[in-house]
Amino acid sequence: MRKLFAAAALVLALAGCTTHDNRVDALGDKIVTELEKRPEVSDASYVYKSGLDQGEHLIVKATVKQGEDSAAKDLAEFVIKETWLAPSALHDVKAEIMNSAGTSIATDKLPLPFSPAAKAANKDRYAELESKYGPRPEK
Repeated sequence: MRKLFAAAALVLALAGCTTHDNRVDALGDKIVTELEKRPEVSDASYVYKSGLDQGEHLIVKATVKQGEDSAAKDLAEFVIKETWLAPSALHDVKAEIMNSAGTSIATDKLPLPFSPAAKAANKDRYAELESKYGPRPEK
C-alpha cells in the first residue's frame, strides 16, 4: 500500500512539473492571427514546447511575400512585444521570419526573466523592452 501511495505521489509531482500553460497557446494563436492579417505575410505558425527537461518555449515563424523582406525586423519585434506583454510561464520566445524562398531573414530570441541570473545576463535588453512597452506582467 505504501508503494502505491509513493507511486501516486510521484505521478502527481511529475504531472505538476509538466503542465501545459493554456495562456501560451492563446498567445501563440493571437500572434499568428495578427501576423496573418498583415498584407506582407503569406504564412504564420507557432510551436509551444513544454516539459520537465526543457521548460516552456514559444517559437513563432512567419513567411513574408516576395518583395516584402524589409518588413521582417518589424514582424520579429511584434512577436517579442506581444510575448513581453503577456503573462505566462515561458522561459523564452523565438521569432523567425523567412522570405518567400524559405531563407531566414530575421531572427530574434528573448530569454524571459525568471531568475536573478537571467535578469542580470539580459539587463540591457530588459531595460530596452521596459522603456518601450512597460514592465512585464507577473506570470
